[in-house]
Amino acid sequence: MSDTLLLRALKGQPTSLNLSSKDIENVPKIISKLLRLQNLQLKNNRIHELPKEMSSLRTLTVLNLGNNKLEVLPEALSGLTSLEVLHLFGNNIQQIDGKVLGGMKSLKFLNINNNKLKNLPAAMNKLVHIQHLSVDGNKLTSLPSELCALSHLEEFHAANNQLTSLPLEFGFLAKLKKVHLQKNKIKELPEGLSKCGCLEVIDVAGNDLRIFPSELHKMPLKELYCEENPLLDQLPVQSVQEDEVLTLKMNYCAMFHMP
Repeated sequence: MSDTLLLRALKGQPTSLNLSSKDIENVPKIISKLLRLQNLQLKNNRIHELPKEMSSLRTLTVLNLGNNKLEVLPEALSGLTSLEVLHLFGNNIQQIDGKVLGGMKSLKFLNINNNKLKNLPAAMNKLVHIQHLSVDGNKLTSLPSELCALSHLEEFHAANNQLTSLPLEFGFLAKLKKVHLQKNKIKELPEGLSKCGCLEVIDVAGNDLRIFPSELHKMPLKELYCEENPLLDQLPVQSVQEDEVLTLKMNYCAMFHMP
């Protein structure tokens, strides 16, 4: 990366800077002097850490660190109090520091797909303004119940993990509109899911589901994807509730559209 490019940027005080695909390993500290910067693109490099000086970028709202070499959330992120969009896909992140999450008070969009996360911290509930959370392609086996305190969450992606269940409190996600959980090992969806009154899209294809919540049919769903589940492998139990479930199995097994 040319120092001349950064010196020119410093002189002009830009609001946007694209340093993607520049083979950067160490982010120059001089970037912290771009005090008007709002959008910083650093994807497709070899970055393994961020200089602590970057925490001075208090006007930064969009940061893309996708496809780098990060193993943890850089501490410098905790100072980015105006950050709204953060891309961390395609790194080697194995854990998330709750203290760092606590500093990103304005974050609305977080993409941490295709990393090496085995769990999410309880401190995820510090992302009080998060609307879109995506953790596809990790190694998650469970989700913390604290995740269900994200009252502004509208879209949640956790496909291609090793989840076997969802928190019982999932119904507390009152504004949730889309949930994508395909290709996990989920055996049963919590009854509380039916309390998500805004939920329009559910994708649970490629799991181990044998039953749906009994009140699923009362939800305002527009799309349901549930192919590649053993929904019809067992004989129905003769009860009112199971009759409802059997109806769901027959009518909604692949994808359906409700008016």
